[in-house]
Amino acid sequence: MKYILKPLLLFAFISSFAQESVLKFDKKIYGCENNWITYPLKEKDTTYMLGYVYIDRSAGLTYHFENRFKISNEGKFIPLKKNNTSRIIARIQNLNTICAIIPSDKFKDLEIIETPEFMKSYVNSNEADDLVERAFQYNHIGASFLAVPLLEKAQNINHLAKNLLFELGYAYNATEQFEKCITLLHIGISKYEKNNWLLYKELIFALCHNNQLENAEVAFKNGMKIKEKSYIDETAFNIAQGYFNKKDKKKFEEWKNIAKEYSTKIDSPVMKNLELMTNDLK
Repeated sequence: MKYILKPLLLFAFISSFAQESVLKFDKKIYGCENNWITYPLKEKDTTYMLGYVYIDRSAGLTYHFENRFKISNEGKFIPLKKNNTSRIIARIQNLNTICAIIPSDKFKDLEIIETPEFMKSYVNSNEADDLVERAFQYNHIGASFLAVPLLEKAQNINHLAKNLLFELGYAYNATEQFEKCITLLHIGISKYEKNNWLLYKELIFALCHNNQLENAEVAFKNGMKIKEKSYIDETAFNIAQGYFNKKDKKKFEEWKNIAKEYSTKIDSPVMKNLELMTNDLK
């Protein structure tokens, strides 16, 4: 039996094959910083959106819409004639959106360059500070695994860059690299930032999760000498949780009471979790 494809179906098949061969929709948008990207076609769309993903250092992950384009049956990218419209940018809300990175060998077809001119207004001229600012945005959206390499690079350039110690300590904790965090912040606190409570908070978190509860208690007491503090209840909670995991009722109650003393709200998540742990230990 012979099968004959109708011309319209044949065209759709060839067109789809040509597009899939040059575009791979296998990236999440939060991992596409400094790349030209496009989204999969929607059901009724006939053209692709072309945009650039970057980090606005003060506002976060951003999408800059540039133009629309088609893909010929031969795989050639054909940009549409641009409208004289104002620049269109959007803050990226859905970080898990799937997209494809535009291959560099298609830039000429699309009349774009690797790094658009508008990026000059976003990049901090101080490289280490710029890396920390970008990493802060990744930490903020829960993508600390992308923040770590940026922060380690910044550390190699200038280990005293603004906010570097906190952001790197936070990123190490978020990626469960507790020993690295402990080493970093022990040195950082003793040599450079003795009065930064946020560093103590991250250090204590790392010590608790590395089963160094006695050292966490010492760090807590040292940190409490600092005048400006925040999240004290949360920090005490981490120590209490460590003793809860060890089934040490006495020490758990001690640190539960400390967390309660500094809690700003009776019905806070910290206190609710501590009460659940209390009931579980009974």
